[in-house]
Amino acid sequence: MSFRRTLSGLSNEHLFHQTDVVVHVEGGDGLTSKYEAGETTEAIDIPFWRAVFRSFAPNVKAHFKAGGSKTALLPIANTLRNSAALSVAVCMDRDFEDEVAQFSNCPNVMFTWGYSWENDVCSPLTLCRVVGNVCLANYDSDEVDREIASCFQRFVNDVKWLVKADKIAHAHRVPLFGKGRPIEKLVYGEISTAPPYLLRNDLRTAIQRLRSEHLAGAKLPKGLVPLPIANPLREVRGHVVELFTFRMLQYLLGKYSKKSKISREEFKKALIRELNHQCRNHDEIRRHYQRQLQPFIKERGTGKRRLAGSAAD
Repeated sequence: MSFRRTLSGLSNEHLFHQTDVVVHVEGGDGLTSKYEAGETTEAIDIPFWRAVFRSFAPNVKAHFKAGGSKTALLPIANTLRNSAALSVAVCMDRDFEDEVAQFSNCPNVMFTWGYSWENDVCSPLTLCRVVGNVCLANYDSDEVDREIASCFQRFVNDVKWLVKADKIAHAHRVPLFGKGRPIEKLVYGEISTAPPYLLRNDLRTAIQRLRSEHLAGAKLPKGLVPLPIANPLREVRGHVVELFTFRMLQYLLGKYSKKSKISREEFKKALIRELNHQCRNHDEIRRHYQRQLQPFIKERGTGKRRLAGSAAD
């Protein structure tokens, strides 16, 4: 049964699932027939947005559907543009903010705080907590906390000019790297022997190629110098910060507890489970999602569970 083609179908699909709202997210196989039938796979975006709703709108009963890429979801978002129906929502990664402004007055279209959901859960705080949950051996938690903080600070300093170059390349609609070299390949780390780090020389080469082949005369970073990026962990591509955080975990487990193992998919789920704790300690992220979920809370006329330790806004 297809609910996807019209506003009426979209806004009434929640009745079929016996929920308050149907939430369309990115991820999954993107096959239209399966999507319309509700047979999509459990994309990792679903646990994230489920955690958002549970943290900020726990009394709203939601059914989540993964519809593929953002390109596949934008037609649904455009259908909802002039609708106040809160029985349907579209939740997407912010990316480069190309679409955020056009949906600023659309309460049923929501975006992540950072570039993607990974940016919202990857931090020294969440990594420290995941290490504590995964590591099977005894270790000096203060020492691990200091090492994590130091490595993240180095990553933040290095990634400032990656973010700047990536934004310039995006603005000119040209790739920062050639085909076959995804940007996350810049994160390098030998498990258990050294913390991960950004391959500066590779990025410098990419910037030089970008300037010479595509952007002659454009203002590009010339060296490894700090650039005015307000929050690099928010602005860098999500796959980059998530891979760095995962490599950092692998390094720490190799150093302190070689018997402790975790797959990358399980690691992502572990980070998502720390969303509530992350928001209690990060006012900007917490307020972002409080604002976005507030219309759904008002629609249901139910009280909201306040995040433990959060201040009143």
